[in-house]
Amino acid sequence: MERISTFANNTALMAQALKVQSQLAEKQMESASGDKSQDYKGVAQTASQIVSLESSLNRSMTYVDNGELVIGRIEIMQSSITSLIDLANNFKSDLTATLGGENASTVGINTIANSNLEEAAATINLQVGGRYLFAGSATDHPPVSVENPPYTAISSPSTAQDSYYSGNDDIASVQVNDNLNLEYGVAGSDTGFETLLRAMNISANASEDPMDQAAFEEAFELLNEAIDALLVVQTELTVAYNTTERALDDQVDYQLYAGNWLDDAKTADVGQTTLELSQLEAQLEASYSATTKLINLSLTDYI
Repeated sequence: MERISTFANNTALMAQALKVQSQLAEKQMESASGDKSQDYKGVAQTASQIVSLESSLNRSMTYVDNGELVIGRIEIMQSSITSLIDLANNFKSDLTATLGGENASTVGINTIANSNLEEAAATINLQVGGRYLFAGSATDHPPVSVENPPYTAISSPSTAQDSYYSGNDDIASVQVNDNLNLEYGVAGSDTGFETLLRAMNISANASEDPMDQAAFEEAFELLNEAIDALLVVQTELTVAYNTTERALDDQVDYQLYAGNWLDDAKTADVGQTTLELSQLEAQLEASYSATTKLINLSLTDYI
C-alpha cells in the first residue's frame, strides 16, 4: 500500500497564500493612498530619478520664492527712482524761475531746496521688510543723512561729495536658477543720487540776495546730470526685473513638468490597481480553497 503525505503540499500552498496575501495588502494600500508605494522600494526602478527630481523641485520652489521677493523690491525701487526723477524735474522748474528773476529770495529757493533735499533723502532711505533697499549690504540702518554734519554745506564750484552716505557699495543678488546669480539694485552712493543731493545742497546754501548766479547755474546742470544718471538706474532695474521674471517663468514651467513626471512615477493607475486587486483576491481565494481541500483529504480515500 502506497502512503500519500500532504505536509509538503500544505507548506507550499500556505507559503503561496501568504505571498499573495502580502501582495494583496500592498495593492489595497496602493488603492487607498493613490500611491504606487509607501517607500522608494516599491518604485526601485525610478527611485534615484524621483529623489533627484524632488530635490531639484525643492530648489526650484526656493528660487521662485526668492525671485518673487526680489521682484517686489525692484518694483518699489523703480517707484522710488521715478519719484526722485519727478522731484528733480520739479526743482529744475524752481531753479528756472530763480535764474529768470533778479533775486532768488523772491522765489524762496533756499527753503525749497532744503525741503527737497530732505524729501530726496527720505526717498533714498526707503525701508521695506526691515531692510533699507539703497544701503548696499548695510541694510539695518538708514544709509542717508543730509543733516549738517555729516553733510556739510557745499559751495560752487563743487566736486562729488558723498559724506551723506553711511551704507556700502555692495549690490544685492539673487539665485534664480542653478546657473544664474542675478545682481540687482543700486547703492545710495550712486552718481544719480549724489548729483541730485549736491544740486539741492548747493541751492539750499547759495546766496539769495545778492543771488549767486553761478551756484544756481551749477545746481541746474547737476540736476540734468542727476536725471540722466537716474534714468540709467531705472533702465538697469527694468532689465533686472525682466530677467528675474523670465527666470521665474522658466522655473514655474519646470515645476509643472517635474510635478507631472513625479505624479506619473509615484501615483497609482486606478484602473490597473483595481484589476490587479481583483486578480490577487481571486488567487488568494483559490489558494485558501486548495489548502482547505488538501487539509480535508483522508488517507482512507486512497486505500
